[in-house]
Amino acid sequence: MELKAIKLPPSQRFVATRRAVRQTFGDADDLSAWFGVMMRTHSFPARIRHNPPVSGTIVASLSVSSDRHGFLRFYPIARSAYSDDATAQFAEELLPRLKSWFLQQRAKPETAIRGGTEELLVEWRGGKHHVHEFRYR
Repeated sequence: MELKAIKLPPSQRFVATRRAVRQTFGDADDLSAWFGVMMRTHSFPARIRHNPPVSGTIVASLSVSSDRHGFLRFYPIARSAYSDDATAQFAEELLPRLKSWFLQQRAKPETAIRGGTEELLVEWRGGKHHVHEFRYR
């Protein structure tokens, strides 16, 4: 697993720690985990005409490309908006869910995800995590 991270100002945090990601995804050789690297906020692909209805803050995304490589991205969020309890909940509940989804995508026949991208988004809204699944062709 490739893991890259940027340094954040004290007023921001990521929803997961690098340690928790290593513990959950450490055996996934075909996964890149990026903490704020390349993009500090999530953006939908340009080929999408209308952005899906997401009203909160996207804090994490996991995508699987047609070549079956996974990209796990974490986006910064204000510390005042995201508590330590939420971080613990993310590690205990959502990281295993993300890994399970990733393994399900990898288990699909090669023709099932050909020419597209599957993506799972984690949104923080109203003090709760909301998970959305998308397919881009």
